[in-house]
Amino acid sequence: MREVKGNGNTVDYGYFLDGSVRSMLEKTSAGVRVAEHQFDYDLNGNRTKDAASTMNADNHGALVATASTGHVRPIGPGRHRCRDR
Repeated sequence: MREVKGNGNTVDYGYFLDGSVRSMLEKTSAGVRVAEHQFDYDLNGNRTKDAASTMNADNHGALVATASTGHVRPIGPGRHRCRDR
């Protein structure tokens, strides 16, 4: 599936057969990669990994690679994100 953002960037999504998001790739209208994510899930459908490559804010020609692991719960009605103050 493809989404076109207001700034002209495109976001292409890939899905597993169960409908969960497998990958996300965002590019500028000129085709420059802004962000890419690859997701993994446990048997209960909880997201367990997000391997990301995002554009460096200081050097748009460079990418920053990160990998987040653990259970990621969606934000929605009745849920909130806690942070330390």
